[in-house]
Amino acid sequence: MHLNMTKQNYATVHLSSLRYIDAESPIARHPSISTQWREPAHAYGSTETFTLISVFPAGTAASIAGKSHGLPTAGSVIKIVDPISGRPVRHGVHGEIAVKGLTLMLGYIGIPLDESLDDAGFFRTGDGGYLDEEGRLFWEGRLNDIIKTGGANVSPLEIDQVIRACPGVKISQTVGVPDELLGEMVVACVVPHAEQMLTEELVRDFAKKKLASYKVPRRVLFFAEHELKTTGSAKIVTAELRRIASARIEAGP
Repeated sequence: MHLNMTKQNYATVHLSSLRYIDAESPIARHPSISTQWREPAHAYGSTETFTLISVFPAGTAASIAGKSHGLPTAGSVIKIVDPISGRPVRHGVHGEIAVKGLTLMLGYIGIPLDESLDDAGFFRTGDGGYLDEEGRLFWEGRLNDIIKTGGANVSPLEIDQVIRACPGVKISQTVGVPDELLGEMVVACVVPHAEQMLTEELVRDFAKKKLASYKVPRRVLFFAEHELKTTGSAKIVTAELRRIASARIEAGP
């Protein structure tokens, strides 16, 4: 169900009939909605794995699942490798997610299998993440979306999860913009709800309460929703947004 949250009657419309609304989604903050339901999110998979390759069952306690994307499914193996050398890294070290399992694809059409998998039969996903000591997978997004700022790797997913909880924020997409000093500057691109008065200072102050200082966006830029280019699956094209954000910053206030 698509809800246009820019309509002028948003504040007065009655939405209590909606049942399965994620408690942490923006629409859950509507005054007529009361929900504790959580969309199953502790899972990871891709087209190449056919189905999920790590998961915690829906309803798993937060004390067990944490903010992870689950444990490997039966018959599946996940390792984290150095993106350049391909060598496995220790638990807790960030790198590229590589997977192997019964549901892994047989290969890409027209490409030899040994060009798609490593010598041990693992598929390198191009996604960044890490495994903790308990074997839980933490997915951090596409490697080319991870922001490298001041010598640290920052996941835009973590930042956006915080900013989307800020009252008045409808959409948040954080990107890394080239910076001479830091390598990349953390920049949050925000679409406010209609008639909401948001300022850069307000959003940054909200983020400071929950994020380490190096993860707090140094700039917050505001956009209309139609300015965000999306793919056919409604995902924001981050490369294009990064270019626009960079140009706006260079142009000055």
